[in-house]
Amino acid sequence: MARFLSLRAEEDASRLGEIFAAHGQEVVLLPLQEIVALPAGLPDGPFAAVMATSAHAAPWLGAQPSLQGLPALAVGPRTALALRDAGWRDVRVGGGDARTLLPIAREIVNEDHRPILYAAGRVRHPETEAGFAEIGIALRTAEVYDTRLRAPDRGEIDGLLRVGPIDGVLVLSVAQAVCLPAFVSRIGTVRLLCLSPRIRDALPPELRTDVETAPAPTLAALAELAASGQEARRMP
Repeated sequence: MARFLSLRAEEDASRLGEIFAAHGQEVVLLPLQEIVALPAGLPDGPFAAVMATSAHAAPWLGAQPSLQGLPALAVGPRTALALRDAGWRDVRVGGGDARTLLPIAREIVNEDHRPILYAAGRVRHPETEAGFAEIGIALRTAEVYDTRLRAPDRGEIDGLLRVGPIDGVLVLSVAQAVCLPAFVSRIGTVRLLCLSPRIRDALPPELRTDVETAPAPTLAALAELAASGQEARRMP
């Protein structure tokens, strides 16, 4: 069984492990990030809908009972599940990228011209808010969680390698791509699998040469890429 290193925060890893296990792969953890809730206040409303581009926004939204009658926009299935667990019934799901929420949001705003409440991370990509502004949809943003980086020590890496070799590293965010060069050489020669082209492009040029990118920005697509690559390596 191939072993793939996940750099995600520990609380994000269970679903990732399940998806890779279904493809005959093992996921081991070396978190570069930890998620911290922020004491955000509720912006002035009213709102046409709420929006989350990460499951980490769901606990804060779930603590706002006045919002739960609104439709919720979720960037993908995992975020949608978290919103439903937080109490939402009307959840409209994008295709794993914030841009896929634009037509869904336009349909809502065409009927209700109020802004959309965006429950966001403190560290986020400006393209989301810029994309909504370009099509004339107003967002009210609440920063409800933060992603803080941590540096793995040599003992953590050595402990993983004592159990067995690492076949690949899963790079699931721009922050991970930026931090990876500081320690990847200690792991040895491994496959680098990126969730999206934007994440791939955040790697330094020397690591982009042989990087593999998922055909769609979903964990399932990344797991299929990992499995197909291992099969190809076993072929004579």
